[in-house]
Amino acid sequence: MFSTPPPNCLFETGDASAGLQRYGRFDVIHARSVLQGIKDYAALCTDVAQVLNPRGVFISLEGDAGLYDKNKVKYGPQKEGDPDFSWSHELTMAYIEATGKRNPGFSNLTKVAGILGTPSGDPWGTIEGTTFFLPCGPYESGDEKERVAG
Repeated sequence: MFSTPPPNCLFETGDASAGLQRYGRFDVIHARSVLQGIKDYAALCTDVAQVLNPRGVFISLEGDAGLYDKNKVKYGPQKEGDPDFSWSHELTMAYIEATGKRNPGFSNLTKVAGILGTPSGDPWGTIEGTTFFLPCGPYESGDEKERVAG
């Protein structure tokens, strides 16, 4: 059973690249995994800054599509027959290549924090970021939190 959001809570779904002004102003804007479809992330950030209420919060979550080894080192190119070859890695690399061809802005994934600094007037106050890994392998060591997340 789903509960009804409070009257002062509004969820909007739409094409963020078409502009946000038509939706009004917001206290919180949450954009998750939008780089795959947004060709101009800097323009989106400027647009968000214009519709965000003073002291509002913009939450942007972008995930790096890639596979890493147990030491958190990103796998490079692999060929079938290599000792660490993985079809999951091959599929992930194909996804990255296809997404990059569809939207060259997808290459900005590692530059989100810098792009957030592009709107004039410093609308954010604070820009914070973090990196976390979701283990998906049977690693020999690691704390309980890592083991359960995978």
